[in-house]
Amino acid sequence: EEMGISMLDALVDGAGGTEVLDVDECELRFIKSLILAGSKDAPKAPTDRPMFLYDIIANKRNGIDVDKWDYLARDALYCGQERARFEITKLLEITKVIG
Repeated sequence: EEMGISMLDALVDGAGGTEVLDVDECELRFIKSLILAGSKDAPKAPTDRPMFLYDIIANKRNGIDVDKWDYLARDALYCGQERARFEITKLLEITKVIG
């Protein structure tokens, strides 16, 4: 999570001389709260946002989140397992929002 926050700050602050993301301070705090959801460093979650959004990046309930999907996809790629390729679209087709 800390690396994700550092990368986000670099995109917003224009590390390397180029600002990539143009977001206001409120949205930046919200994005950081999504990344840090469930950790001791997480800012207080805004009450006007659906709570399921906090499970997308850092799902503490069951561990299935986009970070996990990224690990699985990269592991398959770097292990040369083309047949065992991780299919994110298949997971999205059977995923259901609860809560």
